[in-house]
Formats: sequence, C-alpha cells, structure tokens
Amino acid sequence: MTEKLVCLDSRHGGCAGEVMYRESTSGTGTTVPRCDQHAAMARARAEKRRQNRGE
Repeated sequence: MTEKLVCLDSRHGGCAGEVMYRESTSGTGTTVPRCDQHAAMARARAEKRRQNRGE
C-alpha cells in the first residue's frame, strides 16, 4: 500500500502540483512532504533569508 503524502503547508491552502518528500530549507538534511507550489515558496523564503544575512 502506498502512503498518501499531505503537504506540510496544506493548512495554509493553495497547494498545487505533486506532493513529495523534499529537502528541508532549514539545512538540517531532513525531508518534508511539500507540494510543488509550497516547495517553491519555501525555497524563495530561504533564499531571501540568506540574502538578508549576507550569504
């Protein structure tokens, strides 16, 4: 039986695309289930945090 993944951010609505395990943007190396839409948003937030820290 295949596990049905639920997007980590689904409670915020706006899910779109495939839900799959993706590397966390926290840098811990863990994976979290996210849809394509929320994964793109998480990457954008992480990039903005890196820029604000001057990395």
